[in-house]
Parts: sequence; C-alpha cells; structure tokens
Amino acid sequence: MNMASAEPLNLTWVFVLIIVVLLVSIYKSNDQVEGNGVYVEPSLWYIGSWRFFLKPYEFIEERLRQLPSEFMFRVMNNTAVVLRGAVGRDAFFSPGMNLTGGNLLLNPMVGDLKKLKARFGGEKEWSKFVYQLFSPDACSRNLPVLLKEAKVHLDSLEASGVIDLERELHLLTTKLFIRTTICHELCDDEESFTTLIDSGSVLSAGTDPKSLIFPWFPTPARISRWLAGSRLYSVIQKIVTARQGEHDRKSDLIQELLDRGLSPPEITLFVISIYLIGVPTVTSAVTALLVYMQTQPEWMERVQADVKAFAATHANTGKGNIPFANTSLSDWDKASPNLDQCISETLRLTIIGGFLRQTATDTPVRPGLTLSKGTFALFPSAELHLNPTYYPSPDAWDPTRWTPEAVKERSHHGLVYLGFGAGRHPCLGKHFAMLVTRVIVVLLFHEFEFQIVDETTCTQLVTVPEMTRYIDRPRVPKEKVYFQYERRIVEPVSRA
Repeated sequence: MNMASAEPLNLTWVFVLIIVVLLVSIYKSNDQVEGNGVYVEPSLWYIGSWRFFLKPYEFIEERLRQLPSEFMFRVMNNTAVVLRGAVGRDAFFSPGMNLTGGNLLLNPMVGDLKKLKARFGGEKEWSKFVYQLFSPDACSRNLPVLLKEAKVHLDSLEASGVIDLERELHLLTTKLFIRTTICHELCDDEESFTTLIDSGSVLSAGTDPKSLIFPWFPTPARISRWLAGSRLYSVIQKIVTARQGEHDRKSDLIQELLDRGLSPPEITLFVISIYLIGVPTVTSAVTALLVYMQTQPEWMERVQADVKAFAATHANTGKGNIPFANTSLSDWDKASPNLDQCISETLRLTIIGGFLRQTATDTPVRPGLTLSKGTFALFPSAELHLNPTYYPSPDAWDPTRWTPEAVKERSHHGLVYLGFGAGRHPCLGKHFAMLVTRVIVVLLFHEFEFQIVDETTCTQLVTVPEMTRYIDRPRVPKEKVYFQYERRIVEPVSRA
C-alpha cells in the first residue's frame, strides 16, 4: 500500500472518529425529563448546550414557549437551571442566591472583580461603597454638576441636524456618569475621553462564546478586550501619576480609591465595573424610551406638557445660564409623572432577558426540586414582564399600566417588575439612573423641537422597529435610529 495515500486516509478516519465522539457525547435525548420534572437540554461533552452558545436569548425564549416548567442546561462543566413562575421568582430572590457567582457564568472578568471586592472587605462592604456613589444624597450633591454637564453637551450640538440617537445618548450619558461619579480629568481631556468611549464600547459588548469554550485561546474578541483594558489602564495611570505630583488633594472617587491603597490596575477595574453597571443600561433605556414615545405621539405631547409646566416654575437659570439650576432632587422626582410612567413601561418591555445567580447553599424551589450548592440559576424577567396575568396585552407599550391605581391593583401578585432588580440585589445605581434619565429627557424637550426618524428614509417613526434580543442587556432598535432636531431659542451655558 502506498504510504502517501494512507496518510490522508488516516486523517479522514481521525476526523470521522472525532465527529462520532461528539455525536455520542450528546448525553441526554430531546425528551429527557428528570424525576423532579425538570427537562434536561441535550449537551455536548465539554461545551455543554451548544444552542445556548449560538443564540442564548432565542434558546431561552423558545424553551419557555415549549416547556411547562423548569429546564436545565449546561455551560461547559456548569449546570444552569431556568426557573419559572412565581415559585421560581421566590426561590431566585431568596437569601441562598449569590449575585457575583451568577455573573461569573458568562463574564470571566467577574473573577477579578471578586478579588477587588475582597479589598473592600467582601461583597457586603463593596455594595455599601458602590451604593454611596449613587445614593439619593450623592445624587442631590451632584445635581448641579449633572445639569451643567448636560447643558454644555447639548450646547455643543449644531442649531439643527440629524444625529445617531444611541451614539449621542451614549456620549452624553458617559459624560454625566464620569463627571459626577469618577473624576473630571477623564472628561476634560478629549483624548482620554475618546479612549474611555472606545474601550467602554469594546468591554460592554460582552463575552463571545469562543472565549467561554476556549478560555486559554487568544480569540479576536479576547485580544480586543485586553487591548481596550490596557488603553484605559494607561489613562488611569496617567491621572494617578499627575496627582502624585500635585499639592491639592481632589475630592472624587479616584482620590478615594488611592487613599484606600488601590493600585492603578485595581482602580481601572473598579472604573470599568461601575461604568458597565450604569452607562450601557441608561443609554439603551433612553434610546428605547424615545423610540416608544415617538410611535405614540400622545405620550410625546403629555411629556412635553409636563416639561413646560416644570419649566414654568423651575427653569430659572443660575450662574452660567444653566436651566433648572435651582432645583432639588425632590423636584426632579415630581418633574413629569407621565415621563416616569413611560420609563417604567419601557423598562418592562426592554428588560426581558435573564438574571443570573449561583446558589450559595442548597436552595429549595418547590416540592421535589432543590438546587444543590453551586448550581447556576437563571430567571427570565419575561416570566413576569410579559405575563398576561400581570400585564394584559403584554407586548403593547402602554404607560397607563403605571398609574398609582394600576400599580396598587397589581400589588396583590407580589413582585412582578424587575426594572431595577429586586430582593437582596436591587440595582445599586437606581436613583442615579432615574435622575440621569429624567434630566436627559426633560432637557431634550426643553431645548429642542425633535422627532425620532429611521435610517433609510429619515421619516418619523410610526411603528416600533425590530429590537435586539440579548439575554444580559436591555433591548434597543436593531437598526440605527436618528434624532432630528431644531434648537429652541435658549441661552447657551457658560463653562466658567
């Protein structure tokens, strides 16, 4: 036999053997149900449930439609159980669930974050520290800076134009977040700010399936995230070095972290982690909010009327022509009841992916089903947000669901809204996120005549465009939408 021809033949058999092993390694059949009634998703050896890696949101959504109760799937060597209904909700938000451990399933960076949290004394002390950054007191203290930064950014726009809505909101939200929470240097230096925007976009894109399957392999996505983190580290290092040569001590987060003895790499990780907590979520929420409002002009008119009434009593400017300069946090809590209803309804419709936790102890779900310690649990917020028992015609955007009367009527169902988390792990930045959203929307209505238009025809949206489908972030329009505006006659703000 010719050895030259035998080699390709041998390679062919090796390839066939590999395929056979992979096929045989599907260890559960499609109709496999455990004794406790939990459906078990077919899995491949090492990889786990391959469909979850391909399209996680669609995978979860399809199984929710097809199956009557909980189901189980694997991610690598980890077991995850998708909980259902009110009993699943109660188990998911019970004391036996760990937030950081849950996020570790899809985001390897959380491992580094656990080490950072240890520097603060653990999860509880870390949460207290982060909460103080976004607490009502912090919001009240930072309100003047927030209003000024928002006005300066809006003044930088042309008198009229058509701009990418989500991108512009991302720039504005980042400036508000960094200026009030992190430090001034990142906003004042254009190059540093551009680095933050670019790095943040890469890091907020999430982990690709290949990186999870092959954690040791330098995939393009992993290399991009490493480069993004390195560039941001260089910026933070520059700020730290500059401060070491200054005599005046600044009063901001960077300084506080330095005083705690954190190194530049640790400070960089802290900045990235809280940036990812707030900026992408608020950007997505405001983008979707304006899109939904545009498709129902009645709500645009209601919010516009609220803003006019708010401006009539609160729009007096302070130093530098900053509108609403003399307002308090409680004023903004009452600025526009219609806007608040629109915000709640938008979060209900856009936060329909899954929350992740990991069991810290054996956790009972229902008779016959207990999750053993270390199991990952996923609770799809769609189980509540798109449940017709709680929200009739759940796919419709209807802010009247959030009148005080409607909320009270729904309260007997217990917890049915997860817009800002719930239970032992509510959103630490809830107060800040609401304030930023209100400020952005109110100032847009106050400063501009505008409409939201589509990308192709540049005509006003009349229906909600197709939305993205993510498991770990709010939905936004799949295609770009644009902010078409003309400035009202409003005095520009002075930076002085």
